[in-house]
Amino acid sequence: MEAPEASAPWTLGVLLGGMSRRMGRPKHALPFGSGTLLQHVIANLGAQSDAVLLSVGRSVAPDLSLTAVCDRHPGQGPLAGIESLLEAMSTPWLLAIPCDMPWMDGSEVRPLLDARRAGLDALYFRRGGRPEPMPLLIHRRALPSLKDSLDAQCNKVMAVLEALTTLPVEHHSHQPRDVFQNLNTPEDYRRALDDFVT
Repeated sequence: MEAPEASAPWTLGVLLGGMSRRMGRPKHALPFGSGTLLQHVIANLGAQSDAVLLSVGRSVAPDLSLTAVCDRHPGQGPLAGIESLLEAMSTPWLLAIPCDMPWMDGSEVRPLLDARRAGLDALYFRRGGRPEPMPLLIHRRALPSLKDSLDAQCNKVMAVLEALTTLPVEHHSHQPRDVFQNLNTPEDYRRALDDFVT
């Protein structure tokens, strides 16, 4: 008997394919807590998942004992990474998250996982009426649509979601931090380190 959709297996897919131009160095390797930023993100979410995969650009080679897959369309943003992860994973669902979202943890993504139901292609958060494309929970059945979009040089996540059967989930956080924050600049990183210590 097939498991109910809300309890179906899922893969954590961490996106590392960005160029980190504003940060000036690879974000996944930044020291954070007792390890790196990438290790922190995996520690936040990996234990709840059934598998962990990394999506990397061709110039990124993290020294970790994890499976990394190269983007078929390097330089085309998160959508290219999601495509490579959907192709490589062995579970029905993928939770895609950038490597620079340190405050998104298991309790924060649980509403997405619990809202899964038959027929949905993807789920994403909505905050104050605005969609938040990351993290994104997406079913492997959406892969053909992603391929078509990337082949047509459309790499906008929200544009692709408009063609899928999706469910926006209103986000409510009990954290004082902005859990959707990306660490894009050295100043973002310094503030996050200060917040992590305090």
